[in-house]
Amino acid sequence: MKKLVVPVDFSENTECACNYAIHLAEKEETEIMLYHAYMYPIASADMTDDVVDSSTLITPEIMDSIEKAAKTGLKRLKDKLDKILEDEGIKNIQLKTKATNGMAEYEILDICDTYHPDMVIMSSSGRGHKSDKILGSIALKIMEHAPIPVLSIPENIEYAKIRNVLYITDFDESDISAVENLVEILKPFKVNIHCLHVEHSNKDLIDNMLMDYLKEHFEEEFKKGTMFFEVVQDKDVLKAVEEYIKDKEINLVALLHHKRGLLSKLFHPSMTKKVFYHTALPLLTFHDISEDNEIED
Repeated sequence: MKKLVVPVDFSENTECACNYAIHLAEKEETEIMLYHAYMYPIASADMTDDVVDSSTLITPEIMDSIEKAAKTGLKRLKDKLDKILEDEGIKNIQLKTKATNGMAEYEILDICDTYHPDMVIMSSSGRGHKSDKILGSIALKIMEHAPIPVLSIPENIEYAKIRNVLYITDFDESDISAVENLVEILKPFKVNIHCLHVEHSNKDLIDNMLMDYLKEHFEEEFKKGTMFFEVVQDKDVLKAVEEYIKDKEINLVALLHHKRGLLSKLFHPSMTKKVFYHTALPLLTFHDISEDNEIED
């Protein structure tokens, strides 16, 4: 059975992330864990006399109230999603809930280690980022450290059926496994996968040879007309990607994420967060397995 984790903060964006999780899981036996991390408020002290204001003390009653509120929110969300599953006749998805106390990013990564999900699907702030959106501030951290695929859903978008997916490649050694994973995730759906490399210098011959290598590896999908491979030349990589997205009516962007510089390798170090925070499409990132090998070595 496939397992998905959906971190939630009970905002409108949470429901959109849940919609993507349901539609990605609807064709397979899947367990979806709705997960919420809550934190107790921190007591403050007057730095001049070291006296703690009694109104800020965390009592067992306050802690119990916060935990109950988290569990009540999860139950309310689960009941709503169960009704959606029932109305749409989806019977192969099981919903679970879990709430723990702690910092969200660490708790989510811990869930990845203990629950062993196949993917994390979570809201991000996207365009119009607001610092008070809990998940928006940590989605990038989860992408950076989670050992599994992470799908982030930007703010203020509605679920759209995934028909065209863009995989941005820089011909990294882990691209093959990442694209294989992408193909496996999307296998139950009729989806076109576009592999694109943007070259900003004169290396056309080498780049075309590397793209041909990818094409040969996915020869079956290429012959079926479900995978496309293209190298374009443009000094402004981000602009070229945006134009490709518009031209091919892309619904989801995927790429390899590694600590050596996921987007910084493609664009520019200063552009990394801009691309993440301003993308108007769901972004699916894959873990760079070559880094694991480097650590083991």
